[in-house]
Amino acid sequence: MTRKISIEQFLAWLPAQEQKYELVDGQPVMMAGANQDHNDIASSGLTEFTMQLKNRPCRPIGSDSAIQIPNGNVRFPDFGVDCGPRNGKSMVTSAPAVVAEVLSPSTRFLDFNKKLDEYKSVATLKYILLIEQDWPRVHSYQRDQDMQWNIAIVEGIAAVVTMPELALTLPLAILYERIQFPFRPTLVEPK
Repeated sequence: MTRKISIEQFLAWLPAQEQKYELVDGQPVMMAGANQDHNDIASSGLTEFTMQLKNRPCRPIGSDSAIQIPNGNVRFPDFGVDCGPRNGKSMVTSAPAVVAEVLSPSTRFLDFNKKLDEYKSVATLKYILLIEQDWPRVHSYQRDQDMQWNIAIVEGIAAVVTMPELALTLPLAILYERIQFPFRPTLVEPK
């Protein structure tokens, strides 16, 4: 059995690595690489949050900002929002309010299961966005006042993800502006 490392040990070890890692069950786990569509979606979302959060207390976070999970894991979402005190020397967010993961075939199962459950356990998170890559659809999870999670499927290029508690929106037209979707046949009712 391999010896588990602490969050502090992981964060001290991480900057010297050439690859990206997350801390999972006490072990560094290399993250999968991303394709251009994935990167374009993530950068469009981060840019949109950056514009909307100008001169506001919350700030956008990119894929190098760590989310500390109560079970001891450390995750790196594709982008999000942190509303806690800023510590310019720390890799760890202080009060993440939004996390967004762009789904890919190699990470889809993990993102929809283990990561989603882990993110739901972070007390400060208000919104979790799981973003499809191959068609305009976002699985938007929102924590309500009773601390329960509700899901809305936001779909279609004209749709908009709303995050009223943070006065943020994420138009799918902006999120997917550089993406060319594969042809999807539509069913036509016979006449």
